[in-house]
Amino acid sequence: MKSKLDNVQRYVQAGLRHWEQQNYGDALRQYEKALKLEPNNPEVLFHIGFVHEELRMFEEAIAYYSGALKFAPTMVRAWEYSAVVYHNLRQYERAIRYYEKAIKLDPDYPYVYYNKAITLGAMGRIKDAIACYDKTISLDPKYGLAYTNKGIKLNCLGEYQRAAETLKLAVRFDKQNARAFFALGKTLLALRRHSQAFRQYRKGLGMDPNNPREWKNAGEAAFRAKQYEIAAATYERSLTLCSGSPDIYYCVADSLRHQKKYSEATKYVKKGLRRFPSDENLLTLWQSLKLLQK
Repeated sequence: MKSKLDNVQRYVQAGLRHWEQQNYGDALRQYEKALKLEPNNPEVLFHIGFVHEELRMFEEAIAYYSGALKFAPTMVRAWEYSAVVYHNLRQYERAIRYYEKAIKLDPDYPYVYYNKAITLGAMGRIKDAIACYDKTISLDPKYGLAYTNKGIKLNCLGEYQRAAETLKLAVRFDKQNARAFFALGKTLLALRRHSQAFRQYRKGLGMDPNNPREWKNAGEAAFRAKQYEIAAATYERSLTLCSGSPDIYYCVADSLRHQKKYSEATKYVKKGLRRFPSDENLLTLWQSLKLLQK
């Protein structure tokens, strides 16, 4: 005959399986069965809190995490995940206090430093965030997300050479993270290594092909590399995905102008002016194209 503890574990395992499949309602029902058997079980309370966090029911998540900490005050995950919830609630100072409690309990757990760094970044404490990413990397040298975020923060400080070195490690350890390739492309663009920047953007776009902003950035890299035909095609892809600003029409038209395709360039300028009739850049380019076609 199964003991009460066996049944609790069975419900917890069933809840985890549902959680992995993102069946959060079913997961909660399994965890609640476990909680009914053991109302003071901190592990069960933690799991219920985590499901509520996934559902962005932050107040409920905090209540269950607090319940877990009442019965297991040294549960590092409950301190850490409470901090993440407070971050999502934009209670950054409180989140930092919870992260520091988790770090005190387990100073060698790398991912607490990573999450703390995200909160520090949101607070504008860029150098402190970088120090936390460095601590994460020292504990987990192959954690690609830490390199990515550190590189992005170095970009914010204008430290492009350090950012490039960091982001090269990011794309090595996290080859499926488009954001890392985009960040490296931005860094190389700032360093005027335009052709290299374009290659990194294209790698990222291979993973995230519906990102109009990064298609536009890739077009800028190609344009600066004087690859005007590629730039025009790349800008056109951005325009296909999102036509919400006049500058993308300008970019396509200007790339065509550099290829001396004045008639095609004029068509894009006119399309842009139909949507943004008072845009000064488009009007200026239109006048320039009129002169070139005389």
